[in-house]
Amino acid sequence: MRATENFLLNLLKDTKIDSTPYRIIARTDLPSALDKLIEEHPELKEKVVRSALNALEKLEKKASRAVSVSERRFASLIYSWLIDRFCERHYNDLLAYEVRWKLQIERWKEHMALGALPLLAPFLYAVEGAPYRDEAERLLEQVLAKRPERTAEHDPFFQLLEYAEQFPPLKPRLLLTAGKWAMEDRDWEMARRLLTQAANEGDEKVRQKANELLAQLEHLHRHPQKFAKRLWEIDLWQLYLPSPQKAEDCLKALMELSDSPTSVGEADIDGKWLAMETHRDLICVNLSTGEIVWRKPLSWLHNLVVVSDTVILGISAWQPQLGEVKEVTALDAASGKTLWKRKLTGERIVFGKLQDKFVLAQWQGGSHKSKGKLLLLNPRTGEQESEQPLSWQEFLSWEERLRGYRRDLAKASLTDEQGRLIAMWICEGHWRTPDDTTIIVLFPSGKLAVYSVSQ
Repeated sequence: MRATENFLLNLLKDTKIDSTPYRIIARTDLPSALDKLIEEHPELKEKVVRSALNALEKLEKKASRAVSVSERRFASLIYSWLIDRFCERHYNDLLAYEVRWKLQIERWKEHMALGALPLLAPFLYAVEGAPYRDEAERLLEQVLAKRPERTAEHDPFFQLLEYAEQFPPLKPRLLLTAGKWAMEDRDWEMARRLLTQAANEGDEKVRQKANELLAQLEHLHRHPQKFAKRLWEIDLWQLYLPSPQKAEDCLKALMELSDSPTSVGEADIDGKWLAMETHRDLICVNLSTGEIVWRKPLSWLHNLVVVSDTVILGISAWQPQLGEVKEVTALDAASGKTLWKRKLTGERIVFGKLQDKFVLAQWQGGSHKSKGKLLLLNPRTGEQESEQPLSWQEFLSWEERLRGYRRDLAKASLTDEQGRLIAMWICEGHWRTPDDTTIIVLFPSGKLAVYSVSQ
């Protein structure tokens, strides 16, 4: 591989070391060649690592379309060697701390999610004054400040409790956050237990905050925090009643819906539009008016994302030779017209949204030592705007993050202006807009209602 050969030649050109034996190994196994070079010439360890980091940085600065296939493979090999080989074998080396920070933390620090906590842990465990510890503390506060959405497959509350046991030095702070989340869920007994434990085990700062929250419990469990005013309501069942609505036709339609009374599968919102998979169709609703702006027949859907006035659908299939094959189709939210299509392959594929971008994480191969990548695409055009390699741990973190904003379980606690409970286990599911000011509630009756939420 030309990129590999050039890397080793440039690395050793100012030394008296013959690069030939290392280049021969690197033709089939670059990580082993670099391991051998450092083992035989430990004085070159820092130079090898910094050269590898510089090579990755140069490739990342190049426009995505200007990077050749061989350069992409070279970058993947270098990244894998740095994270999976060098950092594991030199775990407590200051150089390994720098590598982990630059490759696993720095590039994603603006978008850190709860799943990244294991990546932050080595820096948080370090002694005071150690490299990156103070910044890791700030990132931990950033991660804990924003609660991920609960989904049918994943509950971040229990993940936080698992991390509390997995990372004992962080336990009081994680229990404090879990107690706050329990208060938001109006689970007063759980909140009291977690906050009391945090106050007993934490330092002065944690103890003070936990006691402040405990003092609020008596007030919070007696008074509702949010009120919701209904803006509009539509009956999803009526979408499938034939016209004219003869009695026998209505009965037939209702019998067809009996196995799925709420008629909704996948759904997502972006603040302006609600797209959902109903009994037989994909519909798009204007959130401000409740108008169904378009409806399309749909046989099967894996997942969907609504971002930047675009509805993006994913339909998956499994092929033994390729793994998961997913066809991604983007539709204009206002008109339903197709904007672009793209086919993807990989062992595991997950997509979602990050601010106003469409984000796609892929994992190639069937082992943890395979390779992954993260793509950011323009949702309106499908054009790729950036690409980053992912380690296995990073892929899992992004997989959790991209799935985490999806449909929430029905543990909402909302009352209307008359004090009547409208959303706590009585609804099949609910979705929130990104600014948390609108909640869409799906009732078992098949009615879909939108509420404006206020303090």
